[in-house]
Amino acid sequence: MSNLSAVQVTGAQTAWDGFGGTACETCADNLFGPSCSAVCSCVHGVCNSGIDGDGTCECYSAYTGPSCDKPIPECAALLCPENSRCSPSSQDETKLECKCLPNYQGDGHYCEPINPCLQAICHPHAHCTYLGPNQHSCTCQEGYHGDGQVCLPVDPCQTHYGNCPTESTVCIYDGPGQSHCECKEHYRNYVPGVGCSMIDVCESRNPCHRNANCTTITPGQPKCTCQKGYVGDGSTCYGNIMERLRELNSEPRGKWQGRLTSFIWLLDKAYAWPLSNLGPFTVLLPTDKGLKGFDVSI
Repeated sequence: MSNLSAVQVTGAQTAWDGFGGTACETCADNLFGPSCSAVCSCVHGVCNSGIDGDGTCECYSAYTGPSCDKPIPECAALLCPENSRCSPSSQDETKLECKCLPNYQGDGHYCEPINPCLQAICHPHAHCTYLGPNQHSCTCQEGYHGDGQVCLPVDPCQTHYGNCPTESTVCIYDGPGQSHCECKEHYRNYVPGVGCSMIDVCESRNPCHRNANCTTITPGQPKCTCQKGYVGDGSTCYGNIMERLRELNSEPRGKWQGRLTSFIWLLDKAYAWPLSNLGPFTVLLPTDKGLKGFDVSI
């Protein structure tokens, strides 16, 4: 039996000429019979193939004969155009008419391919691509993600924080697929891919006393330290008593402005050196009003 010759294949299995399937359980295409050696002869029809098949043909409409190769005269007279076939009438099955093939539409005398993209078949934020008669694909538009049937807006801030450096910037969502980076509070001068520079509070609005050193230790947080020779919390730094008295006497719109002139003059005459170099001291002093009538020139 020449048609049953064995052919060695990968592994321990063997395949027989004419058979198909993973376990040789069926016939190859267009073959039939127990040995899968007979060839179907259907020209315009479907063959009863396979191991249990007998090779008979089920003809397409418009054809007849054992091999479905003879046009039906009535169908030939209809002259059905391309993409249509001769079929029994929908109103009277004893009559024949031209009908569009599957995936085509029309009156049978003119058939055009069905284009799904002409309908609202994809998501509103998706592109529809025509792939052939009644075939299409849906692809989400830029800025959206999904399968084309459902498209959701892409938020870049949810993915790698929109490529904004997290230490000094915040990611701002501008719309589907769009975002931008802004400087955090106490930062400025954004540079793409680098971030923002921390604002030096000591330069922009130094809150420290003029006799204190200012250092920005964290964003928006300065540290004030009195300079050498001064004491205080940095917001206020005290030097020697004579200097402090002069500050109070000259402080614009201060409570003691111009009211200590006479007493400072007296201290300068007798106690300037110890009050400037020694201490600390607590000094109770009268204002110029308290020295009224007292000759400070003595």
